[in-house]
Amino acid sequence: MMKTLTACTTQIDDVNAAVSEILEQLDLPNSLKKNSIGFITCYPEFIDAGIVKMLSDKLPFDTLGITTFACSTPGKIGQVMLIVSVLTSDDIIFSSSVTNPLNAGNLKSEIEKAYKSAASKLPGKASMIAVMSPFTFDFSGDDTLRELDAVTGGIPVFGSNAIDDNPDYKNAKAFYNGIENPATLSMALFYGDMKPSFSLGNVSDRNILPQKAVITSSKGNIIETINNIPAMDYMRSLGLAPEGQMISFANVPLIVDFNDGTQPASRVIIGVTPEKHIICAASMPQGTTLSVGSMNEEEVLRVSLQMFENTAARKNKNGAFIFSCLARNSALGLDAQAEMEAMQKTLNGKIPFFMGYSGGEFCPVQAPDGKMINRFHNNTIIICQF
Repeated sequence: MMKTLTACTTQIDDVNAAVSEILEQLDLPNSLKKNSIGFITCYPEFIDAGIVKMLSDKLPFDTLGITTFACSTPGKIGQVMLIVSVLTSDDIIFSSSVTNPLNAGNLKSEIEKAYKSAASKLPGKASMIAVMSPFTFDFSGDDTLRELDAVTGGIPVFGSNAIDDNPDYKNAKAFYNGIENPATLSMALFYGDMKPSFSLGNVSDRNILPQKAVITSSKGNIIETINNIPAMDYMRSLGLAPEGQMISFANVPLIVDFNDGTQPASRVIIGVTPEKHIICAASMPQGTTLSVGSMNEEEVLRVSLQMFENTAARKNKNGAFIFSCLARNSALGLDAQAEMEAMQKTLNGKIPFFMGYSGGEFCPVQAPDGKMINRFHNNTIIICQF
């Protein structure tokens, strides 16, 4: 059995007061079981103020974390806030590690080294992996999962990319045991008899255009042709790119069906090449089926509320980790806290939880044969329940 502890602070001007507030809420002497691991999500200023480092030094277990621009835990919603979520258990064993700064050239070797370092401390194969990942355009979450799957054999992976509220995400950082670096990835391995449940939501069928197409040519995250015509010409045929310009990147998620029986994934458009190719924030494999969705406040809340209700209805669960894509928050417009408010109304008092906004989501999907397949997502809300 695993227990979830949560604590938060908005105290950013007084390091000692912030750390004391967190420790008081956690009540570690009376709360911790034999094995523990901590996850920290916070506004970037908590790193700059030295709070993350001091807090990590005070906690008697490893901590992994990323920055976010808004987060929530029972009874609390905030932008300039820090949340600590602790998983503690007598029978589940945790082991963690961190990579050196990552780039496209060393991704394979660094992930392999970090995984093997953490796995060597466990008595057997891990049940799942939680990752706190950097935000970068140097490689994608698909690349990260490819290397993790290669070395782990496909152990389920759940987690998030760092993010912040700058247009260029310059302050998005990942950190491990209080040491921050914008380019490192930390991971926690879980060993033992545990049955986490994974769920995700992106765009409902009512907000997806009925037209379906095939990606006939692509390279990584770049769609070259759809139905054998330039990608932007296809968008123009749907009325979404008058005069060759997309109406709105943020509000037009692309829905990719991998034709393997798994739940379709959402992709965010991040640019267009001079050749009329579409650049996405995750892979767009050739031969997959493509649909076009529409994202607005009503759609975000419709999908998320259903997710929260399903989460609240599950039995024998002792905590929930929730990440929602920054694009979903952007679609909320002026009502930026509406998704977190819906979560509070649905989950508060039922289970411990934390929610943070994400720059890309890692969550497994289930194949028809029951096998879990790791996948990277955009425009998606993901939930892991323990």
